[in-house]
Amino acid sequence: MALGARGEGGVTRTGCDKAEISAIFSIANNAEARQWLADSELDSEADELLLRRVIYADGRSRAFINGHYRNGCQLKELGELLVDIYSQNAHHSLLKLATQRSVLDNFAGLSALAAQVAADYRIWHQLHQQKIEAEKNAHQFAEELAVLRDKVYELSQFAISQVEWEDLQLEHSRLSNGASLISGGEQCRELLSEGELSAMRLLTQVQHKLQSLSEFDNALVEAAETLDSAIIQLEETDRFLNRYLQRTELDPARLAELESKIQSIHNISRKYRVKPDELADLLAQSQARMAELEAYANDGELEQKEAHALAMYTRNAQQLSDGRQSAAAKLSAQITTEMQRLSLSGGKFEVA
Repeated sequence: MALGARGEGGVTRTGCDKAEISAIFSIANNAEARQWLADSELDSEADELLLRRVIYADGRSRAFINGHYRNGCQLKELGELLVDIYSQNAHHSLLKLATQRSVLDNFAGLSALAAQVAADYRIWHQLHQQKIEAEKNAHQFAEELAVLRDKVYELSQFAISQVEWEDLQLEHSRLSNGASLISGGEQCRELLSEGELSAMRLLTQVQHKLQSLSEFDNALVEAAETLDSAIIQLEETDRFLNRYLQRTELDPARLAELESKIQSIHNISRKYRVKPDELADLLAQSQARMAELEAYANDGELEQKEAHALAMYTRNAQQLSDGRQSAAAKLSAQITTEMQRLSLSGGKFEVA
């Protein structure tokens, strides 16, 4: 029941409103249970785990893991990592080779080393496959590497990020419309302050008129003050336009340079069938592939890496094997002794 089994009638004693079942497990060497707790955002650092089940007389039940309420499915899922309950003619997890190794490694305290050996093997195997592939496709890789070097050289001259591409287009737009910007800015200044009927002249006249009229009616003071603020804003706008026109000039040489660069970027983009702002990503991908092929081309370096990885794997695998051999004898003896106590007289358990 504490492991999440379905409740059956009669669990709650007659006259009582509920039954409680609690079980404490040591999980100091149970990496799977610890990982489950961590994934479920429960305390995975403690060496003990408390499961608690409350079953009510009306059939309802509640489950708790380390004091936190959880549903029955979660309790059952965790329970499967803690205990196997075997019955006659059942298909047992102990028949699985992986489970047998896990039992032995947990008993010997070798689970972490076993995980490291598995990781070492994957690293060596990947390098070994790379070496085989390099030997098998040496000519093809050499041709691809030559093409990639030209491609990377070409892309490195025009690869541009999205921000840089947008800035380039903005600068081109500003230079190509330089004459319109200058003439338009001058027209705006003419309308604002320079012309005989400019906005500043007209507003100043209105300002003076309101000031004189406010002497007869204070209600117009607010209108005059509001106009003062508007005139200050217009003066600031006029000064901004003046500064802008002073630093804005036509630059045909820079415009021609930008147009040439933009045209080249478009040509490269069409050649490799990507958008201009995707050239930088294509360059990074090409450089990564080129580095991979250069590693293939350097047989000595790849062979050295593979040999080092194989040595690491072999050393740790030998240590794991020795640890398992030593623990196997102890586990065999302990379980054989326990079998006699369980009326399996003459029975023998052996880890081979």
